[in-house]
Amino acid sequence: MWKKKIKLKEYFVLLLLLFSVVVTVIPSLVSADDPSIDPYVAPGAPDEITMDQLFKIGILDDMNHITGEHAWNGAMLAAREINEAGGLFINSTHYYIGLVAENTFEVEPELDLDKAIDAANRMISDNNPHIIMGGFRTDAVIHYIEPIMDAKIPFICTGATTDLLTQNVLDNYIRYKYFFRAMLNASKIGGDIINYIPYLAKTLTGILGKEVTKVGILREDLEWTVPMANALNFYLPLFGLEVVEEIVLPYDSSEQDLKNAWYQIDNSGAQILVPITSSYMGTLMGRTYGEVQPNCIVCGINVEAQLDNYWDDTYGGGQYEITTQGTYRTEKTPKTIPFWDNYVSDYSMEPLFTAVCSYDAIYLLYNATSSTQSFNADQIVFGLEQINSTNTFTGVNGNIAFTSSHDLLGGPDYVAMLFCQWQEGGT
Repeated sequence: MWKKKIKLKEYFVLLLLLFSVVVTVIPSLVSADDPSIDPYVAPGAPDEITMDQLFKIGILDDMNHITGEHAWNGAMLAAREINEAGGLFINSTHYYIGLVAENTFEVEPELDLDKAIDAANRMISDNNPHIIMGGFRTDAVIHYIEPIMDAKIPFICTGATTDLLTQNVLDNYIRYKYFFRAMLNASKIGGDIINYIPYLAKTLTGILGKEVTKVGILREDLEWTVPMANALNFYLPLFGLEVVEEIVLPYDSSEQDLKNAWYQIDNSGAQILVPITSSYMGTLMGRTYGEVQPNCIVCGINVEAQLDNYWDDTYGGGQYEITTQGTYRTEKTPKTIPFWDNYVSDYSMEPLFTAVCSYDAIYLLYNATSSTQSFNADQIVFGLEQINSTNTFTGVNGNIAFTSSHDLLGGPDYVAMLFCQWQEGGT
């Protein structure tokens, strides 16, 4: 069994993209050199600015987790660039972007909705922002956007993928028109995976000279994973593939839980394992994969695998794993590589997808306020809605266009998902 696995992987390594390397050293959220107008920070703005000169943007996320840290970093980088270039010019007046964060604690294994909702309420009442951005865990976001919608404050989601969040816009536009998403939704990401897995199976079949048709699913027990798993179970058989095992594990699973899962997957005969995980479970999955050595290749969603410490934390167990990636240092658009290099220069780490989405969101807001010459919430909504398939906005992540549900259009001409692989030596 082990020899067969090595042979499969040695050939497979020739066919796939290099995996991106991301460093997890977290810098301080605010530099001592950044102008501060309590509670806001205005990176790159003149020292003498006052509160009434700020375009106020709140970051609402789990600031103890990598997703929140990177969302903040991406916003800081964009705000600094805009402020250093002179800020916004609205109705003959100069304004500068100010940022403030509230911690939702939404990535904690035991989700405390009261904490998350309290953070949203503090953001609204204490900070009085023009705009709020962020969000990662659907189970939390779906609740704490309600007071934000009550307050009629535009919210740009930079981390949660569930379709329901934007279905609200279609079902009740008057209330939810303030909600936008700066990343692909679950249906689009799931669709890309569904299209890629049959390609992978066909490629491996040709290399190995035997049929590769059996697929397993390993997902965390969170709401956002359910529709993706349902889609895989429905569509993969249409491509001649069989889902032979689906394992659902708690968000806070132990290393032994993951080992047991790998034994179960191996016994099922799965040749390709599709993970759907955004939590710390992803690192345990990679580490125990290396220890158990099941006879399958891993290809799917593992947010932890987007970080460079994934290699060290898994002791190389994540070798040859393929994961989805929003972007990398490649010319998706003319803005991608400059953003990437500037982010690495400022933070000594490579950006997670939430950093990319947050950075793009700041520039989308700059575009919307400049075009409407207003900080009024309804005018900002109008300005964002003008960014569509006939009037795209060039971002880091692709050519951005909003749909009628305020989701992003996906595909080669708009925003496309990448598949990247960990290879020998941690590259």
